[in-house]
Amino acid sequence: AIEEEGKDIKVLTQYANSFTDIDTTAVLYVPAGTREAYATATGWSAFANINEECELFYNITDSVSRTVEVTFPVDKSIPPYSGRIRIPSTTIINDTEYTVTAIGKSAFKDCDSLLSVSIPESVESICDSAFVNCFNLPSVNIPQSVTSIGLSAFRECRSITVITLASIFPAIATI
Repeated sequence: AIEEEGKDIKVLTQYANSFTDIDTTAVLYVPAGTREAYATATGWSAFANINEECELFYNITDSVSRTVEVTFPVDKSIPPYSGRIRIPSTTIINDTEYTVTAIGKSAFKDCDSLLSVSIPESVESICDSAFVNCFNLPSVNIPQSVTSIGLSAFRECRSITVITLASIFPAIATI
């Protein structure tokens, strides 16, 4: 079995026939670290373009309540986030499960190849400049759980044409 953040992924062949008779030039996005397994698995190997989701980096924000925020890679040799990002609601760090409750300050700053970000219901805040200069990000879906969005969080995101808010933000509700 393939391991993703300490959890087993179902056997790849279980769903191999679910995508028959579709255009195999479609891009298939798979969890980080699983590309090779999909590329050689029955039913999946027909896809010509298999891409892994980016590995995300986290700051522990509260070790007692076990919460983290998504952050940027500190190591400058690691390229910025790109493609399609799926932020998980939980992650494992040193054998401990943490809940992802924030997108940290400048977490996706200057990620000009970012095409989409899936934000889970566990996220409560999007910090200052979180997505600044993400020039190619076309849309953003902000879940109901988000209660604060920081200054310039989406500044210079010139390609955004759709913003979906799942709830009325408290500050807006009082206007």
